Amino acid sequence: MTDPHDRPDRLPLAASEVALLGVHLAVVVGFARLYEGWSFLGDLVAFTLAAHLLATVTRRRRVPAPITVAVALGGAALVGTWLLFPDSSRFGLPTAQTWDLAREALREARTRFEEVAAPAPVLPGFQLASGLALWWAVWFGDWAAFRLRATAEAVAPASVLFVFGALLGSGDHQLLAATTFAAAVVAFVAAHRALRAQVDQHWLAPSPAAGPRAVLRAGAGLAVVGVVAGVLVGPRLPGTGEEPLVQWRDRSGAGGDRTTVSPIVDLRKRLVDQSDTELFTVRTNERAYQRLTALDRFDGQLWSSGGQFSPADGRLPAEGPGAGTGPRITQEIEIEALSAIWAPVAFEARSLEDSSSDLRWDPASSTLIVDRSEPTSDGLSYRVVSQAPATAVAALEAAGTRDPPEISQRYEQLPAGFPEVATRTAREVTATAGSRYAKAVALQDWFRETFRYSLDVPPGHGDDALVAFLASKEGYCEQFAGTYAAM
Repeated sequence: MTDPHDRPDRLPLAASEVALLGVHLAVVVGFARLYEGWSFLGDLVAFTLAAHLLATVTRRRRVPAPITVAVALGGAALVGTWLLFPDSSRFGLPTAQTWDLAREALREARTRFEEVAAPAPVLPGFQLASGLALWWAVWFGDWAAFRLRATAEAVAPASVLFVFGALLGSGDHQLLAATTFAAAVVAFVAAHRALRAQVDQHWLAPSPAAGPRAVLRAGAGLAVVGVVAGVLVGPRLPGTGEEPLVQWRDRSGAGGDRTTVSPIVDLRKRLVDQSDTELFTVRTNERAYQRLTALDRFDGQLWSSGGQFSPADGRLPAEGPGAGTGPRITQEIEIEALSAIWAPVAFEARSLEDSSSDLRWDPASSTLIVDRSEPTSDGLSYRVVSQAPATAVAALEAAGTRDPPEISQRYEQLPAGFPEVATRTAREVTATAGSRYAKAVALQDWFRETFRYSLDVPPGHGDDALVAFLASKEGYCEQFAGTYAAM
């Protein structure tokens, strides 16, 4: 009769498989820093669970490598179809329409990746890319952990995905993501170490199961200690919640220390969705154009801006040539449903007299935004004083033909490969104008007289949209503003 102590203990293998699943689910939790809300969670959890199930079954059944690869690829196609494009399938299988929708979703995701910063909307393309990345990480991790018996390599892809989310993510859910991932990795390392100890028979004890089980208990204890320490001690460490030493985030109009989407993202959707919603109200002594921000860079696909925001209170510093000489504009503003981080104000704001919430100011672009702790400016009320610029036509006509390098290098650069048709057209339209100001007016008049405003055109402001706009001579404000500024 076989001695029960000689039977292989199945606990270390099962614990390692569950712990590896926990690592990848922790990565999914970390994606909360990239997305708006939690609606992304179900699809990515399903991707992760399905990948682990298939990887485990094929490994335990000792399925040959070529068939395993086919199962991995086919499984990814089926799960992606069922989760993201179910209406395009036929009898549950992907069709040509499914592939077209997937390509279009990934193409949109690539474009929006250049425009959107966390927290980003939950788009099919983002979900597909995230799901496929998780799928690959799961299969590689399973192969490394249970075929190569390599602990570090098993969690390497998951670690890359987690770091990706941490680098590009918003400041939300930092503690949750970090503690969850750290605890999951510690638990997997302990479980996998126990499995390797059992397989290699490194334990000298009356019962071969005693050593691996001891490692499992120790690992579970360390994971619990790590979570408790992260939750209780982490937020109380010196420097937590302070401004970063290096302001490296430089995306969109939000500037260096706040990431968000550019205001022209989703513009067409808002224009088409006509409603009677009151966005904000302004009480002022002078009528003035209410402004959100300025976009000063064009990369061929997107107009964007980067700034360094500091707390706004009292006098607001400016980087322009000096205070305006136009009328002084006092404004009392209440925001109801703008659904953005910007605080509109007449150009150029000079002092913030009062505010119901903390605001931040970028002097380079003269932009007010809410503090990073606030998701939007909805519900905000504030009082601000602006000084309007007085730009006499004679002074503009007398402007020189060259700008200093610090101006031209920042505001007048075009990307390589800028469409020749736009360059040629701009020169033709302004050929008879004398001064730079006259050229700007001539180009403005040409757009007003030659083009038609329409919402029935594809969205976009990149090179392709610019060329299409010039050819069709119809578009909406996104194309008018972007094309005029570039030309």
